[in-house]
Amino acid sequence: MTAIENGKHPSPDRIALFPHSYPDELHASQAGRLHCESGNISTRHTFAAAYGSRPFRLTQWIPSNIEVFATRLPGDAAANLEHLLRHNTLYPLFEIFGNAHYDANSTREDLRLQLSRMQKRLVGESGATHLCFECLLQDRESFGIPYIHRSHQIPGVNVCWRHGCRLLNACPYCTCPFEPKADLVLAPWEPCPGCQKLLCDSAFFLPEQGSELELGYAVFAHELLQASPGTINSKFLATLHGKRLREAGYSRGALIDRIAARAAIEEHYGVEFLHRVDSAIRSGRDSQWVRSLSRSGMHDTPLSRHLLVAHFLFGSADQFLAAALRLLAESPRQEEVTSITEATTDQSAPQPHTIDYPTTETAPEATNPERSPLSKAISKITAYLEKKPESTIPHLWEQHHGAMKRIARSCTPDERWLEQMRATANPTADPAAESITSSPKDLELAKKVAAEALVQQASIEKPIRMTRAFLLRQIDWKQGNFVARERYPLTNAQLDEEIESAWHYYARRMAWATLRLGAEGISSRWRQIELSGVEYHRARLLCSFFSALSPNRTLRTGTIVEILREYQIPRDWEGPAPDVKFRLRGRRHQRNML
Repeated sequence: MTAIENGKHPSPDRIALFPHSYPDELHASQAGRLHCESGNISTRHTFAAAYGSRPFRLTQWIPSNIEVFATRLPGDAAANLEHLLRHNTLYPLFEIFGNAHYDANSTREDLRLQLSRMQKRLVGESGATHLCFECLLQDRESFGIPYIHRSHQIPGVNVCWRHGCRLLNACPYCTCPFEPKADLVLAPWEPCPGCQKLLCDSAFFLPEQGSELELGYAVFAHELLQASPGTINSKFLATLHGKRLREAGYSRGALIDRIAARAAIEEHYGVEFLHRVDSAIRSGRDSQWVRSLSRSGMHDTPLSRHLLVAHFLFGSADQFLAAALRLLAESPRQEEVTSITEATTDQSAPQPHTIDYPTTETAPEATNPERSPLSKAISKITAYLEKKPESTIPHLWEQHHGAMKRIARSCTPDERWLEQMRATANPTADPAAESITSSPKDLELAKKVAAEALVQQASIEKPIRMTRAFLLRQIDWKQGNFVARERYPLTNAQLDEEIESAWHYYARRMAWATLRLGAEGISSRWRQIELSGVEYHRARLLCSFFSALSPNRTLRTGTIVEILREYQIPRDWEGPAPDVKFRLRGRRHQRNML
């Protein structure tokens, strides 16, 4: 009895046949060719040799266990992984539209954690591998073998960017899907499991041609993927889109008219095209669709919608990249991406997230103070602090309520903001005054908070809600739940970044309970709700929301993070139905006496 037959997988140090990459080849295609060329008797042997695991779905946008595959190729594992991400996955698009960042100078465990934070799939867009019949024939003629293109797997792409024909996701004769459940896609090389016909030998099949609109979208997405310009900060992207929307006339004063912009997008693409591209519109869950045009909603926007908006605004990838370069040249001091997912000089823990407060130098509208209400408000507060530098935030609210309200819409006025405003109002003051009052342990504590939050999110144990008090206890803070902002500004900023809403916590609990119980939980919803610990009515709503979540999914480190990303659940999530009212829990509950 072999190790595979016994349920154990051998773990070789190197892959026997190195699966070199063809132009625009998907990683799942590399694995499929490796299986065909190796002569393995089953895909289980190929998965064991390449990934050290049993078969799993390999067609995710960022495949699971790809870092294991990289370690088994010749050369440096980190460099191999970066090459695979950039040339064989959709990672370059997430660099542009998803703040994705890869740090090659990390340990193997850190690499796995980095990948766990990247989006794997979008709900409603998974389970289908797309092939172009003409590409298969052309690749076989050019390279001697057909393969799967990654550009055909971009969400929303329905036609081939090169031939304009509609993509296939199932056998054109028996409609058997190309992608099996949790296994390799072998349709380009092996006969169909249903009708036993080889796709490349289908002599009488004529693929359907797509529309010019579909072809334009496919070409735009393909060119962006191939360009791979690197990470674009979400705030920079929001500024780029905002500038373009104003140039196109979709603005009301200093604000973007997002309703008019969406109406123009719908008129440009048509309802039928939008239904095929955007799963939220297709399922009727598009009440927050216009948030994708705002800075606050930019990070949570799915990739297909990012591509729709960018294609509508710029038309071609060259124009999009040229506009980004022009804006970068106009703003040489663009804010650096400093979230905890970015690379840091200290590899022991992530760098804490920083908060930018609007001042007369950093305000986006400060270049034209006559048109900017925010700049006027900042100037008014600055002038007042020049006369009365001892003023406190409550005093500023009392004296200049309108100006403070305008500023509060852009940031939260706190002690750190007040110190920056005082420094702007009194430039002759000692610039090191603020650093003198800050604790030398501030940065260390902020890193501990960030690291602890990552551990809690990636844990396979029953989730505990991440509050300020909980995170402070976890890092052994000995001074209660209060952290002085003037002494620990970075720690407070990191705590504000890491705390989660109640519904985000409920979602973590319900996803954990679903995977913990497995298929047993589907047959007994009560056991699932009881294990989650979520209040019954809220839990029922979440069960419906997570109805598409497979209970057979493996619960491992980082799985809950992957699920929340797939379902587009941000840290401040207000639940699947924010307008639904529930009874207050605990002592806040009031009995209805009517």
